[in-house]
Amino acid sequence: HEVAPRGLWYNLHDMFRALPAAEEEYRFLWASERTGWSHLYEYAHTPGAAAEAEVELSGQTAKCLRALTKGEWAVEAISGMDVEPGFGGGGLKGDVYVMGSQGSCLERHLCKARVRVGFILVQSI
Repeated sequence: HEVAPRGLWYNLHDMFRALPAAEEEYRFLWASERTGWSHLYEYAHTPGAAAEAEVELSGQTAKCLRALTKGEWAVEAISGMDVEPGFGGGGLKGDVYVMGSQGSCLERHLCKARVRVGFILVQSI
């Protein structure tokens, strides 16, 4: 669970997806409204490792590696994924398809987050 500052709340969602990862490490996508907008983040969990916890799931902790989407628009659903581990298991490459309000809060668009190690491009398709 994420801990909201006192007096604030988080909207419930089902934007969680497990990712392929290196041995002894688990990676996943999770949506958060930490910037005021709902966006996707890549997290890593290494069992037994003492890490700076950002998310706690059933007593286990995970660390946020990076944002996969950003900007003044909201990701509303994960529509699909075509991803694989990056070179040497260090990162993610491929495409994540999301529904969101990119471009206009009055419209919904299918967007592709083209994810490469260190490079992210979000475009409406």
